[in-house]
Amino acid sequence: MPSEKTAKPAPGVAAEPPKYVSPRPPAVVLWRNAPGGDAYPAIVTQVGRHAISVMLFPPESRVGVPKDGVRHVGDPWNKQHGINADSGVWDYTDETKLIRALAASKIPGLDGNVQPLAQEASVILASYLR
Repeated sequence: MPSEKTAKPAPGVAAEPPKYVSPRPPAVVLWRNAPGGDAYPAIVTQVGRHAISVMLFPPESRVGVPKDGVRHVGDPWNKQHGINADSGVWDYTDETKLIRALAASKIPGLDGNVQPLAQEASVILASYLR
């Protein structure tokens, strides 16, 4: 966590905090070799300051394939420096996106009925991200 002093970003890293939260091990995420590419399930094994490590499970393999330095698909660093196809990018699963949207009460069409569900989802999400 940054101290009370203003933390300076490392060279090549965006100054703004990311709009995503790195999942903690052993969360399941989706891995792609590029944005819009085929998605494969992966288990988070390590979390770094700017990237995560995952164990990828492609359909053509019987064993997991480790991938290090995997940045979020929305990380501004990718636009500035390009994506390493070997590391690829990660994104939340559809289920995690739903929980995050419920926690933020951003589900269209549910009006006021979403609040109790959003509060419950917030509790689930908070415990998941610890």
